[in-house]
Amino acid sequence: MARPIKIRGWYHLRFFDRTRRPNRKSVALRTQKKKQAEDFAADLQRRWLLGEYDPWTDSPFLQRKGADSLVDATEAFLESRSDLRPASLRSYRLMVRQLLGEVPGQMSVRDLSEAYLKAYFNAPSLSPATRRHRYRHTRVLMNWLVDQGFVEESPMRRIAPPKAKPSAPAYLTAADYTRLVAHLDRQDRSDLADVIVFAVCTGARLGELCAARVDSIRRSREGLVFAIVNTDRFQTKNGEDRFVAVEHDAVDVAERRTHGRTSSAPLFTTRRGAAWRPTYLSKQFKAAVRALGLDERLHFHSLRHTSGSLMSAGGASLLTTKATLGHSDTRMSEHYAQMPQQAVRREARAALQTALPSRGVLSCEEPRAKKDTPRRRVNIPTVSRRSKAVE
Repeated sequence: MARPIKIRGWYHLRFFDRTRRPNRKSVALRTQKKKQAEDFAADLQRRWLLGEYDPWTDSPFLQRKGADSLVDATEAFLESRSDLRPASLRSYRLMVRQLLGEVPGQMSVRDLSEAYLKAYFNAPSLSPATRRHRYRHTRVLMNWLVDQGFVEESPMRRIAPPKAKPSAPAYLTAADYTRLVAHLDRQDRSDLADVIVFAVCTGARLGELCAARVDSIRRSREGLVFAIVNTDRFQTKNGEDRFVAVEHDAVDVAERRTHGRTSSAPLFTTRRGAAWRPTYLSKQFKAAVRALGLDERLHFHSLRHTSGSLMSAGGASLLTTKATLGHSDTRMSEHYAQMPQQAVRREARAALQTALPSRGVLSCEEPRAKKDTPRRRVNIPTVSRRSKAVE
């Protein structure tokens, strides 16, 4: 079988038949991924040998046989996503279930028009965040259907993405953080207070904290380290291991939570000794926030925003914030680490005082400007080529 070739970054497949005119036909596979191109090329060549596809007359992106209904196509899509994290796979399954609920039963893939898609993720009852969430997942589905040859063109190309209003993430101020932890200590809720303190001091995510074990706290020459690594039961968000320095009040939490316990025991537990579940931990945090009358927008992930904001306010660089929070780009660190206005003014004032002298130090008299002495013009005789020739 012929292998796909790459032309200007895109893969193509060439067919040859000496009885046809022209006897060579090049078919664009519309992909830049080698594995995807090889699978599609093998399928096209198989269909060509069986007489189901003619490269000279048919489009390679005609609908596949046996997958005429939208239900069959979406099932194939979910099967191709089986290697994703469980949370991501649940999101795609929910999207497919909701999308199928908005369209007539046994709809064909080709009948999934722009109108149906707009009605799915632009319903008036949906929040802006939900609309953007549905749009992103639907775009992934439609792009996959195009790449796999179920449809020839995605109707998502003609649909503008929902616009998000720029807003700063909610986070706890230093005073609110101290007040919250003190309130939980008075209520004898050290189980919840320890998680909050550790989350703010390390910037760890909710799932990372719930999956942490006693052996996740490791000792090094510099001090304690929180190891966020991939295991059989847990995968990090970007698939990479991360090691975060344990500093400030998190050191005391780590020492108490690891002392005399087995290495496989959960690092953080409830009052009953069970491991925290993400949903239950989020609800307990929200209840504590409401009990103190704090910002209603606060949720458990706001502790991660709080960590970045406090590091930025304390003078940490974007690279330090990026490494601690595990961002792949400093742009995410800029988004999370929104500096409070007081910190911005304090840093701006210090920078100006360092770079500029005070107005009172400046001399009242301006230094005399040097007079520009006109340069004497010197007449330089010029000799033309003609005069040189005469000489």
